[in-house]
Amino acid sequence: MSHEDSIVSLRVEDTEFKISKNLLINASPTFGDLLEYATRNGRVACLDVSAQDFREFLWFLNANPSTFDAYATQADVEAQFLRWLAVATVADKYIATEISRWTVKKMIELLPRYDRSSTQLVRLYRLAQGLARVELLLIRSVRLHWARKIDQSPDPVVWIIPARDVGDNSLQARAYLYVLKRHSVLDIAEDARLDNLDRFRLFVGAANMRDNDINVGEYVPSVLSGTLLWDMFTKSSMGFELPDGMDLSAPDRAHVPAHPPLPVASASSCVTENTERQAEDIIFVL
Repeated sequence: MSHEDSIVSLRVEDTEFKISKNLLINASPTFGDLLEYATRNGRVACLDVSAQDFREFLWFLNANPSTFDAYATQADVEAQFLRWLAVATVADKYIATEISRWTVKKMIELLPRYDRSSTQLVRLYRLAQGLARVELLLIRSVRLHWARKIDQSPDPVVWIIPARDVGDNSLQARAYLYVLKRHSVLDIAEDARLDNLDRFRLFVGAANMRDNDINVGEYVPSVLSGTLLWDMFTKSSMGFELPDGMDLSAPDRAHVPAHPPLPVASASSCVTENTERQAEDIIFVL
């Protein structure tokens, strides 16, 4: 395939962009493959990203690198973060690895100054995760900032779902720990944002913290007895049902131990102080 430069058309959503062919191919050979396929079939190449993200990507490709430092001093933190996020999203999609790595690093540098939303942090996590084979430090840095965000949150429940979405058991365990530190058992039972499995993990974690004499919060673990825990899940006394397929049917009450046997599972923990690390290790992620 010839790499003689020409202006090519790309369709992104409802917008048609005209751009230097070589500029695209130098960013990633993947663009060359897409253009060759489209030309062979008499079509305009279409990209599966948002038009706004692609505009930012083109800005990056056309910008003189010497202007980036000036841009960093002129634009506010949020504008910078969102621009780098847009560029990295397109770069990740079309395997422009060096651009993706550069922009992810820029976002990580901004994290201490940017009160990012959970949605944006999930996107950054996934971008860094995709680069783990190239530079493992990136995902470690994002996870560390995420853990600090959980620590500082007055309502750590909001961080459970994002941690679950990215499949990070360590961050999920940390979110559970801080829910137990800052919420009462009644709050946990009635919070509509928690699903049945979340509640199960929290109550089992609280009971195990009690059994291991770990007291990290005002309400737990002293409030839970083994019998209460058992009744919660056999009688739905707190108003919720077990997840599908989970069976905690009680044996004859005469043979129910004071502290019923708990399901065995595991969770990795973030790097924390010793007590919190121990607590995270026994907040079960099933």
